[in-house]
Amino acid sequence: MECKSCGETLQGAYCSACGQKAINERITIRHIFSELFNIITNVDRGFLYTAKMLFIAPGQAIRNYLSGQTRRYYHPLRYIIILVAISVAVNLSLGLYDKQQSDIQSMVGRPDNQEVIQVQQQFNEIVKKYLNIIPLLLIPMLSFFSYLFFRKKGWNYAEHLVLNAYQQGQLAFIGIPFMLIGSLMPEHLALQVMYFIIPFGILYATYVYRQFFQVGWLQAFIKYVLIFIISYIILSILTGIAMIIFVMASGKM
Repeated sequence: MECKSCGETLQGAYCSACGQKAINERITIRHIFSELFNIITNVDRGFLYTAKMLFIAPGQAIRNYLSGQTRRYYHPLRYIIILVAISVAVNLSLGLYDKQQSDIQSMVGRPDNQEVIQVQQQFNEIVKKYLNIIPLLLIPMLSFFSYLFFRKKGWNYAEHLVLNAYQQGQLAFIGIPFMLIGSLMPEHLALQVMYFIIPFGILYATYVYRQFFQVGWLQAFIKYVLIFIISYIILSILTGIAMIIFVMASGKM
């Protein structure tokens, strides 16, 4: 069989001379939509295989990737970017972020100053625009502290980045059905379903750490909770500083 682009004899699925993929079948509607889906999302079979393995055996899957078996797995950075983007799109389209902010305001109390309320609203609108970046900012911090807490295991910081990228990407994946279920419930129950994501996410992360680092459930749970709390506090402090800078720049301090 010859390559349809350069005429070279094909030895496999791709031409060794020009890289053209061997195509035997005619173009169909299914083929067009499949290609369109791949172009838009750049998702291939590796994505689905990675998602499955991160549910079935996450620790082993990540260790396989780090050992050089990268062909079967989706790239960790692309994996988390796609899933966080989908998660944020679902969150905002269902109005869940605004409901959460309103719920938080009702718990802590609204400020009396109208200008402060306007600044908070403006800041929340800015956060909404960059909501998909926040989980990505958390990964370097999670990785730094997981590196410190498990430094005796011998994995370097870059390998911890891969671990936490896959883990956080899968957590975004897990959160999507919770958001969809919450959107079908009355408002007072919808937020309770959303908050249930946190303990479920901690259990999954404990599962990943236990398998990857090959430690007991209790050690994995305690260390992950500490890593998550420290990282989240630091991110919250940085967000608070950003808000102070925003308020000062607005002249409404």
